[in-house]
Amino acid sequence: MMTPRRMTLLTGLLAALLAAGCGYHMGAPETACSSMVPGHGSAPQQTAMPYTVSVSNTTLRQGRRLMVNLKRGQLLPFKGFFVQARRVRDPNLPAVGRFYTKQHALVRCGSTLASSITHADGKPKDEVTLLWESPDDLDEDVEFRVTMVQNFQTFWVGGRSEPVRVSASGREPPQPAAAAAAAAPAPAATTAAPEPEEDEEHDMTDILVGSRRKRPGRTTTEAPCTENCEQPTTSAALSSRSGIGSVFDDCLLSKGCFARTAGCIQERNCDLMVTYRRLRSGQFRMQLFGRYQPGRYLAVGLSDDRAMGDDAVIYCASTNDGRFQILHAYNFGHESSIPIRASSKEGPLVSDVTSQYRDGLLICEFTHSARFTIRGQDFDLGKDGLHLMIASGTTSADVERRPQYHLGTKRVTGAPVPLSSSAGGARVYGAASDSGTLYRAHGALMIVAWLGTASLGMMLARYFKQTWVGRKVAGLDLWFVAHRNLMVLTVLCSLAGLVCILVQLEGWTSTPTSVNPHPLLGIICIALAFVQPFMALFRCAPTASRRPVFNWLHWLVGSAAHLLGIITIFLAVTLPAAQLPFWTYWVLAAFVVMHVVTHLVLSTQQCAADRAARQKNTSEAYSMRDMGANGVKGGPSGAQGDAQGSTLRRLVLAVYTLATLTVVILLVVMVTLAPADAWGQS
Repeated sequence: MMTPRRMTLLTGLLAALLAAGCGYHMGAPETACSSMVPGHGSAPQQTAMPYTVSVSNTTLRQGRRLMVNLKRGQLLPFKGFFVQARRVRDPNLPAVGRFYTKQHALVRCGSTLASSITHADGKPKDEVTLLWESPDDLDEDVEFRVTMVQNFQTFWVGGRSEPVRVSASGREPPQPAAAAAAAAPAPAATTAAPEPEEDEEHDMTDILVGSRRKRPGRTTTEAPCTENCEQPTTSAALSSRSGIGSVFDDCLLSKGCFARTAGCIQERNCDLMVTYRRLRSGQFRMQLFGRYQPGRYLAVGLSDDRAMGDDAVIYCASTNDGRFQILHAYNFGHESSIPIRASSKEGPLVSDVTSQYRDGLLICEFTHSARFTIRGQDFDLGKDGLHLMIASGTTSADVERRPQYHLGTKRVTGAPVPLSSSAGGARVYGAASDSGTLYRAHGALMIVAWLGTASLGMMLARYFKQTWVGRKVAGLDLWFVAHRNLMVLTVLCSLAGLVCILVQLEGWTSTPTSVNPHPLLGIICIALAFVQPFMALFRCAPTASRRPVFNWLHWLVGSAAHLLGIITIFLAVTLPAAQLPFWTYWVLAAFVVMHVVTHLVLSTQQCAADRAARQKNTSEAYSMRDMGANGVKGGPSGAQGDAQGSTLRRLVLAVYTLATLTVVILLVVMVTLAPADAWGQS
């Protein structure tokens, strides 16, 4: 059996792995607020910082907002950043103002909430745009201090933006009287001009996180925002505006609508939707609407069945100059679609294309020919036997804008859709469809298996062989029965979760291992778990000379599967289909810390009990030979009662079980109620 020293080493290794994996990717801690130096164990670079820091305005009114832009130079992309606004007159004073974000991590420095901002992941970044709000009572120059991280060992500290003048008027302070008189020409009679309206660039909230103030007459741009722009929580706030907001208006009257999320049309809060209506000319007026980020697409597929493959795809993507275009592709199944030029014999294939991009939402509206041909296959929008599929994802960076395999869930109509009937009475489709239920079932089952049953089952086998001595079920020790049942549940939940994800994806995932090794590690984890019961079934007798070999292998395979299971769950948080908030990492980290601390407490207690037992020559410690076939300790040294410290062990087990159930229930609820917007992601 594993000694307390080995257990301590393993748990320490797990904790170190967690710290190494999370510390860098989760951004700067509060301890770096003053110096802004990462705790990476190496010194900052002494050369000039190769990244640029710019601001959208150099003057700003009190309580207003501006954008701070971080951009790569000629070197590699950056993976991390830490930004604060400091007073120019005394940079040693605490950071001022506050940042707003839905993608990065806010840091509380001192008594000021969200006065600093840092990265929330370790992915390479070419450019990041941040939103900062000045204090209501600040009247002086500020500058943005920046730390940029290229990799764990290479980072720069002390980068600065140009100064920003914050004042009540939002203008530069007046020149001193003497200097003004010397510089001014001969006086002339003038009329004081009224104070100008505030420049629209002074408040970019509508682009980044949704405006907190609404001003009449405000205009917005239809060009896509820069990379990493923030998105509003819902689209319902836009319902009273024209363009994007009116996309829901006629869904029950004069046009058909199909959305990815059931019920979102009635709530006017859809993240992806297609609308259609037939014109008197026989053509179709269509709209693709949804959440959008640069480099992505919104798409609708046309299929004779509910399965992907041999389907026409109509999608909206951006051009190099920031405009939007309607493109066509052909889908062969579970792979990226191929852009193919479509043709129509009934006039223009696509015409009257308009688009609007605002607050993270995009609408592409266009007129499409009813009959068209792609790759030699004819499609007819007026045909009654077509299924609609909607999805979104990323495009290739080249001119073709090739649509990559969709991100998150797609949705397919449960029955063929009569597109041409929308003019006579539209329907809102989307009852039986691919809504991602199996994704959620997969996640919930794996959480129950590897954070719940596996953790409890292994804890019982490790520390509770000499607890409840004499309590038997069907002739077997109580701890052994509980351990066996919990591990069998682990295997069954894992296999059920595997089936769910394979059915959901209709095969193996298209996510490359280099992007996220979650699928590969998950398969290895399940394979190890599947082997365990068969190893136990064919184990040799307790007195056999090779019994220690089995015991070591049984422990090693089980521990490896458990460790891989936890790591794989960590890797699932960032998957697009999970739609989990970033703070899920903190819940998982809290579980790991609790798990490690519990092992340390029980290992320490076992060491003390062993020391006391050796003095009586009745050690409770188990060697790798001692476990009996039915879970009863073999040999003449078998104890007749609970070992020393059984009350403490039971108390620790009760606390551990309660904490584990709390974490498992919380995570299962989060997974089943995703997306993250419902959890107040910030």
